[in-house]
Amino acid sequence: MNTGQHINDVLEFASRTTWADVPEPTRAHVKSLLLDSFTVLAAGYRAVGAREIIDLLAEWPAKRGASVLFNALQLPPTSAAMANAMLAEAWDFDDTHDAGIVHCSSPVLYAALAAVEWSGEPIDGSEFLAAVAVGLEVLARLGTACTSPLTWTRTATLGGLAGALTAARLLKGDRETLINAAGIAYMQSSGNSQTIADSATAKKLQVGFAARGAVLGTLLARKGLSGPKDILEGKYGYYELYERGNHTLAAALDGLGNKWEVDNINIKPFACARETHAPILAALQASKGEKLVLSDIERVVVSGPGILRGISGRKTAGAGAAAVVSAHLSIPYTVAVVLLEGDLTLLDFTEARVLQHDRQRLSAVIEVEEDKSLPYNDLAPANVTITTRHGSVLRGSCPKLPTGIKSGRDASLMESKRRSCIAMSEHGSASEYLSKVADLLSHAEAEQDFVKAAVGGLTP
Repeated sequence: MNTGQHINDVLEFASRTTWADVPEPTRAHVKSLLLDSFTVLAAGYRAVGAREIIDLLAEWPAKRGASVLFNALQLPPTSAAMANAMLAEAWDFDDTHDAGIVHCSSPVLYAALAAVEWSGEPIDGSEFLAAVAVGLEVLARLGTACTSPLTWTRTATLGGLAGALTAARLLKGDRETLINAAGIAYMQSSGNSQTIADSATAKKLQVGFAARGAVLGTLLARKGLSGPKDILEGKYGYYELYERGNHTLAAALDGLGNKWEVDNINIKPFACARETHAPILAALQASKGEKLVLSDIERVVVSGPGILRGISGRKTAGAGAAAVVSAHLSIPYTVAVVLLEGDLTLLDFTEARVLQHDRQRLSAVIEVEEDKSLPYNDLAPANVTITTRHGSVLRGSCPKLPTGIKSGRDASLMESKRRSCIAMSEHGSASEYLSKVADLLSHAEAEQDFVKAAVGGLTP
């Protein structure tokens, strides 16, 4: 294809796809993803560093702004989008697309909500859901096109582009407005994996910056400003500049509008990096979900694709906030909890539990090895081998992670997440709010002003 053709294909898809074009199973999954995102956001205020961010943003309120959910706070739309996306990602419990290595809903959904609420324009449920589905699809596919090891954080670098396409469409932008919005969002693309390496408490802000960039790009484009156009494959487009030319964009966009990658976005069962999930499931199989005794364990070896060791192979860092942030990213910690407790819950990522002596001791003897026969960026398979001091060996494996639509249909998973996030929420009416928005989503197509109803149901 000629240079620029792929961005034209994306624009065509983003501007023309209707809710009726989305297959029914995909529609149901989009609604599940939205409910899941609102659910994890309810717990976000108690994540390390989140309260400090919200308190600072509250110093710049807006009379005509957009809402921070589960809060009475009104902020400029860029700040509201940043706050909500940050809160949704705060526990690393928000959805993921494995092949793209991206969190999809956080940058797309909250850019859309903030831009539309600020505009005051009523948007019906079908149009809102269609635009969000488009943004999720574009983000998943653009992430999938990347073939290099994770250095830039793709949710942060690509999330703004997808969020801008969604927000600009909802504000009734034409194709020119859409590309300008995405281009201005691309100008702000940033976010790197050094936050992971250093266990930075500000890590959760990167998805917030993407949502903020999406809203700013949309509103500036609406004012008539132009942005760069050839933002995917131009000389300084995303794949040349950020991925150094390593991509499979043509293949990633093949079937756009006919086959939906949204179907492969996962509702996460554990509040930790996706790289930890296959080892967690392998450890559960090895222990049969039973609690093991620390003194009986001599050695634990986890093996899998290189990204497991590269992103999540380290033990927890020091103490305090850094220890909590690193626990979300640590295979040694998460596997240790599973072996000692027989489970892994949201509460296991609070400081008191992360620093428990037995968990730290067991983490110290868990080794994470790369199986170089496997593609580096794959998230499975993972194998766990436990050697006991009595000479016995316990083995478990996770050949493939449960993914996509199946996770949204798992009623027990959805209810478990709902309960744990409500228990962690600071807001006494979180259960009531989430019930309201679940009911709204069930009949969203009939709602004439979806954003007003959604925000009204999720704020005091």
